[in-house]
Amino acid sequence: MVLTHKQRSDLEFAILEYLNSRGNDFAATIVAFKQESGLELPAKNDDASPSIESTPSVLEKKWSSIVRLQKKILDLEDKLSLQEELRSKEGQPGRAKTSASKYLPRPPAKADLVGHRSPVTAVAMHPVYSTLASGSEDASIKIWDIELGQREHTLKGHTNYVVDLNYSPDGSLLASCSVDLSVKIWNTETYECVHTLRGHDHTVSSVAWLRSPKGSAGESAHLASCGRDQTIRLWDVTTGYSVGILTGHDGWIRSLAARPESANQGPVLGTNEALIVSGGNDTTVRVWA
Repeated sequence: MVLTHKQRSDLEFAILEYLNSRGNDFAATIVAFKQESGLELPAKNDDASPSIESTPSVLEKKWSSIVRLQKKILDLEDKLSLQEELRSKEGQPGRAKTSASKYLPRPPAKADLVGHRSPVTAVAMHPVYSTLASGSEDASIKIWDIELGQREHTLKGHTNYVVDLNYSPDGSLLASCSVDLSVKIWNTETYECVHTLRGHDHTVSSVAWLRSPKGSAGESAHLASCGRDQTIRLWDVTTGYSVGILTGHDGWIRSLAARPESANQGPVLGTNEALIVSGGNDTTVRVWA
């Protein structure tokens, strides 16, 4: 598994914090690690420290999460082995029947993520990592570590309710839209806002990715957004400009979905392979190709 630059930095800092917490047990190791990594332990209350919250305990908690996941994997392997054995004994071809209770979520909740000051209006799960994003009427977006049940980042930039969130298919970008008439694109490695897309004349209701970046964040990525102004706008995320407007609805467009095109299958715009589906207050669902 390849770590991003931000993840490597956080991991190295957590290792240094852990070694330092052991007192003089690893004094020589700490000196060598500082020299090799170029890291320095910040003073208490230093705002320059990494954005991971409760950093000194992250390494231990991550290790505990790995142990729990290993146990889950072993349990699943045992169940699979038992199913294969039962199937062979019964002599029945095909898939053995599995109770839905074995894999469906069940109460109580694994984590209660508390931090927003107003109702939560949107959630999105990262397609690769165990993180999720939540948007709220408090105009903020929060990034959470699902395994630890902790808040990792708070993204600020919108000036009104956040309405929808959507990760790009490769997980490198996060799109958000708001009542403030804007769409924002966030780099999920640095969690900086790389573009603010403006063009809608009213509340932006939904966003959907048409294509992920090919390389660095923003390269050759396209996004669709819809809103109360009865339009669907197509955006080139590389430049931040609108590259098309779809009209036809006679009311507020509430929802948008797209079949994204991978970066190695040719351009999306102008082909019949990309589909957008929209639904609105005019009681219609429209398919755009």
